[in-house]
Amino acid sequence: MLQVNYRCVDVDDIILNTIGGILGFCIASFGISMLKSFFGKNK
Repeated sequence: MLQVNYRCVDVDDIILNTIGGILGFCIASFGISMLKSFFGKNK
């Protein structure tokens, strides 16, 4: 039981880390593009 539960938790952690990484990357690139356009308009 412990091995099965550990595997399930491990898979969930991998999925959550993957989704979190993808979301973080999307938010970061979106924020960078927003900052570039914002500073570009000020210039």
